[in-house]
Amino acid sequence: MTVALMYHALYEGHSLATIDAEDRPYAIDLDTFRRQLDLLEASGRVGIPMPGTPLPDYIITFDDGHLSNAELALPELVARGLPAVFFITTGFTGKRAHFCGSDELAALADAGMTIGSHGVTHRFFDDMTPGEARSELADSRAFLEAATGRECRSLSFPGGRFTAATLRLLPETGYHQWYGSATGLIDERHFVDRSSETVTPELTLPATGTLPLQVVSPENATPKNGTVPLQAAPLQALSPENAMRESAMEEAVMTKSAMREVTMTQAEPSDGVAGNDRLRWQRLEPLPRSAIRASTSEEEFRRMVEPDLAWYRRQQRVAAVKGGVRRLLGNRLYHALYRMAAR
Repeated sequence: MTVALMYHALYEGHSLATIDAEDRPYAIDLDTFRRQLDLLEASGRVGIPMPGTPLPDYIITFDDGHLSNAELALPELVARGLPAVFFITTGFTGKRAHFCGSDELAALADAGMTIGSHGVTHRFFDDMTPGEARSELADSRAFLEAATGRECRSLSFPGGRFTAATLRLLPETGYHQWYGSATGLIDERHFVDRSSETVTPELTLPATGTLPLQVVSPENATPKNGTVPLQAAPLQALSPENAMRESAMEEAVMTKSAMREVTMTQAEPSDGVAGNDRLRWQRLEPLPRSAIRASTSEEEFRRMVEPDLAWYRRQQRVAAVKGGVRRLLGNRLYHALYRMAAR
């Protein structure tokens, strides 16, 4: 099984002056980050899922694009030869104090790191209209490609939140792979050989909660370049007896009405990119990640990377409760309370 870790900002010594109060619950000091990297190196292989290659033991990701990603994290990663994915909120780039500018993004990319999108504004996608979501997805990707000179095909959802409409937009706007914020583990079920899929011209999501398989047409069943793309697997129906056994999708739970809207049909790519060269329809479940917080102890981090399945089940139960509160209060009030607590 693969553990994907979600970092945010780092700081050196005891100074948190460059990190806003609401971001500090997810900020860790540089020495802690070094010890965590040492443990990852000693425990397994750090990598990024790639077509035709075995899954790594660990995936390192960063959200938001804080300046410390380039100034503190990058040297430590380069010194160890470790790759990472940096998901950038492009509206912060060059505009928000203590966040990366275009030069830092280029430096991350030049060092071999993967640059992905975290949207433009950091708004939650489940608060957006389809038109707003399309703009966020397309504009952030275009910005990052211009800043780095490299393709941007990965995304992480701010807050791990999205809708059925968001999911339909991802392949259309050029994304191959997307990550959430739900705690869980990644295994082979999340990545399948497209060429082995059953060809289905149209799939409509039933009301039972089982997400549909990817649509694959005969002409794109085998990629031209001979590689086998990887893609996320379907979310299993979360019945009471298996809800805690499966990877939690709590922070990305869609209402039944939204889920019924998911109708996946064959469609030609809208940006002129050949269907064989991209994941036109990725299965819907985002790749899960484990968040590293200021409160994450060395013992908790060890259990996270072992991985300790009992620890993951407990985190999923906690997330389910928090998710229920969030859905009751709504994003705006829930996040306002979070900001107050962070201060």
